[in-house]
Amino acid sequence: MEISRVILPSGWEWIEDWHLDTLSVNDADGWVYSPDVESLKWPESFNPLEFANHARQRRWIRTRKQISYDVKQEVSVGSLKPGDSMPLPLPVLTQSGVYILQLKPSNASTHDEYSWSYMVDKPGQPEGFGKPKDSGICISSLTESEELLYCSQISGTSSKGSHKLWFCVSIQATEIAKDICCDPIQDWCLVVKSPLTFSNCLPLAAEYSLLNMQPRGHFVACARGVLSPGETVKVHTADIRKPLFLSLLPQKGWLPMHEVVLISHPDGLPSKTISLRSSISGRTVQLVLDHNYDKEQPLLAKIIRVYAPYWFSIARCPPLQFRLVDLVEVKNPRTIAHLFRSKTSDEEILGEITEEEIHEGHTIASALNFNFLGLSASITRSDQEQHFGPVKDLSPLGDMDGSLDFYAYDADGNCMWLFVSTKPCPYQSVPTKIIYVRPFMTFTNRLGQDMFIKLNSEDEPKVLRASDSRIAFAYRKTTETDKIQVSGLPSEL
Repeated sequence: MEISRVILPSGWEWIEDWHLDTLSVNDADGWVYSPDVESLKWPESFNPLEFANHARQRRWIRTRKQISYDVKQEVSVGSLKPGDSMPLPLPVLTQSGVYILQLKPSNASTHDEYSWSYMVDKPGQPEGFGKPKDSGICISSLTESEELLYCSQISGTSSKGSHKLWFCVSIQATEIAKDICCDPIQDWCLVVKSPLTFSNCLPLAAEYSLLNMQPRGHFVACARGVLSPGETVKVHTADIRKPLFLSLLPQKGWLPMHEVVLISHPDGLPSKTISLRSSISGRTVQLVLDHNYDKEQPLLAKIIRVYAPYWFSIARCPPLQFRLVDLVEVKNPRTIAHLFRSKTSDEEILGEITEEEIHEGHTIASALNFNFLGLSASITRSDQEQHFGPVKDLSPLGDMDGSLDFYAYDADGNCMWLFVSTKPCPYQSVPTKIIYVRPFMTFTNRLGQDMFIKLNSEDEPKVLRASDSRIAFAYRKTTETDKIQVSGLPSEL
């Protein structure tokens, strides 16, 4: 009999389209194998590699629901836009009978149509096999809980009839009145959420992929895209009852040291970090994956944020290159590490931050211990060799509102006076600390005409144009006290 000619008995209705049964067998394509046709016995399967010839079988299934004629008529709640709220109609609360709340996505811009939602009671329970009463949330007997629902695609452009959208519903109660003679009066609130929310709390845009692991060990993407700095995506195509993995590629040449990391698992702990390596400088960074993981509530909507322990924010400076230097040996010369450390200065360098990996003045860094860390800088020019200035101890940055100043040098011996401070991250509740690098001095021309500046007697005159605002200059450092000279003509300096 052809699938399209299967007719439902009276009193039943379809709730999803035909799709392959892959849950009953241990094969991603739904096949079972046997030496011959007579030995086929669903769902038992033999290893097809053991036979020169074999028979195979798979089945297509479609979920149906019995129509209950004794249920009260449906009550339409209406369309709910993102962020909106509305009260439930009074009849479902005042009339006797069992009312089940169901939902389905509505998007006029697409031609995809989905069934009304069905509720998954336990992790691992096959979809669509629950009792009719489990098809939704019973309004007459609410309890505080987290529920997982799914809607199956029944028509549209998807190539897979088993495509589903997932929703989490948080059932919450607030006590609004209490009397000694009766039960407390509670105000119930049902909040519909995406089952997975992923936030990019980095200063860089990042390409992400969320992947499900298949029985044979390969990955299938359930969501992918590019997140701008500070952007959040709500994912409805991920089944949070199954293992979920994340692949993350921040811009400016950052590559994962491990292909994917685990972010959700029904029986295991998700990864708390993700390690990256710069393809430009080789510097490694360990990002933090922040979860709202709760072992007691496996169906709780997952909220995941990725952030860096530290950022560097550089502004109003010429192209700079930085070196992070280990000062443990300098501050503790008798440590065991000192006895085994090579005398070459290269081994003291923990990493370099190059101009190429800085995007719009920002780059990321792992957790830093300011008490044993130094920083030096070089003014980068493509046609010149790098010349780094003296190493500056960063321990003052460990104090609240701590700051310091140091000099960056170029190959010609010119320097720029820099100011370094730390501030909290602008993203709410994100513990990232930002290291700000700014010029110690900037100049703004408000005279309405070009002018010339020298920062000491041996410095070359520099033009401060009429339109310049908050401009910094590199200059020749001398042993004398710096004295700024200003003139309308370079010959007067």
